This record gives sequence, structure tokens and C-alpha cells, in this order.
Amino acid sequence: MRRTVLIFLLLAATALTAESLNEINERWNSLRERKAWAEAEDMFVAGIAEHPEAEWLYTNLAWALREQKKTAAAIDIAERAVARFDNSDRSRNALALGLMQRADQLANAGKPDAALADSKRAYDLQPTVNYVILNYALALDRSQKYSEAIAVYRAGLQLHRDYELLKRNMVWTFVRNAQAFWDAGDESGQALDLAREAYTIDPTHQGAAQIYGQALLRQQDALGAIAVLSSAHAKFTDSRAFCWPLSEAYRLRVEQLARGKTEDASARSAGLKVAREIPKQLRGEPVCDNSLLFAFDQSYALLSAFDEAIPLFESLAGKYKNHAIYAEHAGRHMNRYAVWLRTVKRDASAATAMRDRANVWLRRAMDVYEKNHPDRPRVAGPVKFPLDGTTLVVASFDSGGTHSGFGKYCYDLVTADERGSTVRPNRTGDANEDFYGFGAPVYAARDGVVDVTDDGDPDAQPNAVQYQTDGNYVRVRHTDGTFGWYVHLKNGSVRVKVGQAVRAGEQLGALGNSGMSVSPHLHFCLITDDYVSLDFRFVKLNLRRAVGAPTETTTDPLESGWLVWR
Repeated sequence: MRRTVLIFLLLAATALTAESLNEINERWNSLRERKAWAEAEDMFVAGIAEHPEAEWLYTNLAWALREQKKTAAAIDIAERAVARFDNSDRSRNALALGLMQRADQLANAGKPDAALADSKRAYDLQPTVNYVILNYALALDRSQKYSEAIAVYRAGLQLHRDYELLKRNMVWTFVRNAQAFWDAGDESGQALDLAREAYTIDPTHQGAAQIYGQALLRQQDALGAIAVLSSAHAKFTDSRAFCWPLSEAYRLRVEQLARGKTEDASARSAGLKVAREIPKQLRGEPVCDNSLLFAFDQSYALLSAFDEAIPLFESLAGKYKNHAIYAEHAGRHMNRYAVWLRTVKRDASAATAMRDRANVWLRRAMDVYEKNHPDRPRVAGPVKFPLDGTTLVVASFDSGGTHSGFGKYCYDLVTADERGSTVRPNRTGDANEDFYGFGAPVYAARDGVVDVTDDGDPDAQPNAVQYQTDGNYVRVRHTDGTFGWYVHLKNGSVRVKVGQAVRAGEQLGALGNSGMSVSPHLHFCLITDDYVSLDFRFVKLNLRRAVGAPTETTTDPLESGWLVWR
């Protein structure tokens, strides 16, 4: 129908103009400057009727039509020009431009296959034109035909070595291809090869630096990852993309050194050298610094060099008083130190003093956080209890250590007998199996979807603490945006997967002694996405405040030392 209308206009226009080609060209320059595309269309329609032998009238008409988004008509007139003027380069270019415009429209409409077909046809018409090459490669990329896209980019760069858009977009295709291999569970090393080539082509490309740094981390090449990620972290100062991967790289390197995975003469000395580099990456930007301070805290804990890190933590907490994460990290690190003093050094007095010092910073951190977040989510309705049988409340809300600071509204719970003993009769408590709770089922407290899990940490023996890890855990996202956080689970016991829907009362795993845990117990809280705990209440529970005390019922916050059961 459009073709018929166009032909009619061409014929009808003969009587409307007698302009020479020079006159049309002069008027075209004026119309183009004013972007008067509709007038230009009328002029060229009339001009073609008067001068059907002038190819440039056809191609410029196609131009005016494209500017008005009359894509089909632009393609139609360009095809007529290709046929009439013996497949000339000028007419082929006009047709390629129309096809590319339609390809973009199809891609935006969610029709990548049709878009790819038009881009391929444009490329076949003009295979040496830089923007046509780019359009086709991008269409291949959109259709996830990454290898084909890379081949087109490579060929294009042989012809246009200085065309920066080709190189930059080729790097993005390498990045997406590497990610696709990872998403498919690649074990062949192809993802690493693609990431490496992307970075080699353009080490200043943010996406290439991200993917290559992560690829090196996956290969346990911590030194290589630190080099790549620290350089990018310094270059892209407005981006947080490198904060957490760089934190992981530092932690991995210190762990490798601390566990002797190096030929260095002094692994601990080498580990401290790496750990001392971390503060140089801090920016005074809380979200990013939060990631890096995790590495700083855990590295010094792993190296049992707590006291060296404390001055920096306290200095940062004092400098950035209005940002909770600095005080939180100071208190958290001191708390690790307190546990180490108690369990390794067996210095109860020093441990108590350090824990008191930690609690000052932890409580200050939560005070600042709650002041800065007055609209924090509130948990609606009571929450089911996550354990069966008689349970001893080992730690309660704001009871210090991991139950102050961001963990203010968390409980430590463990199965016990009616006398409040957590250890079985005639057992010493030196082995996990001596405890009633070890291996007891842990249940979901609310409906939700499993968000994160970890099931690879071993269970330490009682009083043998792993300072650098939370242990095995499950995090469940609830419909109100809060999360259930179940920590110190038994190694190998997690029975749910990420993305799995769970109902309240469904078993998630078993109570264990993994991570920073002195003896088997469950650390449980409701948290926000940033791992800050929320005030909540359990369903009505039976309780005894002490052995032999009368039975009561409550929905109030539980207290340390209480025995409770459903």
C-alpha cells in the first residue's frame, strides 16, 4: 500500500515542479539545516518525478523519510534505487541505513531475531562500513551469538583500527560471553580466557577489569586479582563495583599465606604485609569501606594480630562518628579478640576487658544506625520458634559481643534438658556430640524464599573457634523484605537451595558448631538486607526463668538463662 502511494506521489508531482537539480540541491541544504524533513520529502518526491535519472534524489528522499521515522518508506525507496542504479554503493548505503533503523526498532520491540535479520542484510550490503559493522555485531551480541559477534568485531577492527566504538563494544561482548560461560557452570577455563582477552584489549575498560578480576578470584589467583582490582578501584573512583571483589581478593591472599599456601619464608609476616595494604584502599565512603573493612578485620583475625588493627578501627570510628559501620567494625574486631583471648590465651580477665571495650563501640554503632534509619522495617506478627524441645537461651537481645551492635536483636539458642544442662549426662563437653543440640533440626521461623546459603565450613570442636568466618548459614527472604538469619549450622546439614520457597516450620538444616562459635548453638535473628538485626517477638512460649522456677508463658523478649519450649 505504501509503495503504491509513493508511486502515485512520484507521478502526481511531475506537474508541481520544474526545479533544476541545482535548485533542488540549494533548497535541500536549507531544509536540512532547518530539519524540515517533511518539506524535503515533498521536494524530493517532486524532484524524482522531474529527474528520475538523479540517484542522489532517491537516497536523500530515503534520508528525509528516516528522519521522520517513516522507515518502511525509506527502505522501499532505497530498494528502488538499488534496482534502478545497478546496485551502486550510494544506494546500497541508503538501504543499509534504513535496514539498521528498522533493526533498532525491532530490537526495542523485543524482536531480536527479526532485528538480527535486518542487521545481517545491512552488513551484506556494506560489509566494510564501520557503523554497519558495529550495528551487525551489536545485533549478534543481543541475540547472544557472542562468538559470531566477536568474529565480526575482529574483522571490522582489521579495517578500522582507530574506530573506538568497535573496540569498546567488542570488549563488552567478551565480558558478556565470559559471564554466560560462568552462568552455564563452565569448568573448561573458557570464561577465564575470554575475561583475560577483554582486559588485554582494554585494561581501562571497567567491565573488563571487573570480569577479569573476578575470573582470577575464581582461579584462586589472589595476587593477580589484587593487581587488577586495586588498579581499577583507584581509576573508577565513582564506582563501588570493585570494593567487595577487592575485599575478597585481600582475604583470599591472607588466607593462602596464613595456611602456608606460599613459598615465602615467613607466611605470617607476608600475610601482615598484605593486610597493611588494605587501609590504603579506603575512601571515607561508608558503603565501599564497609566491604574493605571486612577484609581488614578478618585478615588480622586470621593472623591472630588483633591488637595491630585496633588503633585504625578506633581512629576511623572516631573520625566518622555519623556512620555506623566504622564503630561496628571496631567493636566486631575487638569482640573477635576477646574470644581469642578467652579460648586461646585462656586470659579471662583480658578477654572481659576487651569485650567491654568492644561493647562500647558496638552499642554506639547501633545507636547511630537506628538514629539514621528511623523508618526501618517492623516485623508484623509473632515469629515461630526455630527449635524443638527444651531450649536454653544462651544470649539475648543486646547482651554484648555478637548480640550488640548490628546483632543487637539476635539470640543464641541451644537444646537443653530440664535442668538447663546443654551437655548429655556423663559427657565432658569436649566434643560436639556431647551436646544435646548438636545435629538438632533447625526450622524456618517464617515463610519465605531461600536467599543465600553456605554449607562448607567444618564444625570446630568446643572452644576451638574459627575467627574469620560466620560458619554455615541459611538466609531466607520474607515477603515484607526482611530476612531470617540462621547461623553456625552443622557442616553438610543444609537441606535447602537458593531460590527454594520454604514454609514456616520447614527444616532448613541442623544446629552445629561452625564459624565463630565456642560450642554448638544456633545464632538466630531477623535482619534487613544489610545484615542489621530487627526487633521481633516469638509466638507465645512456655518458660522457666531458672531451674525449678514455676512455668510461665510469654511473648516478651527472651532473657539469657531462660529455659523455653513451645
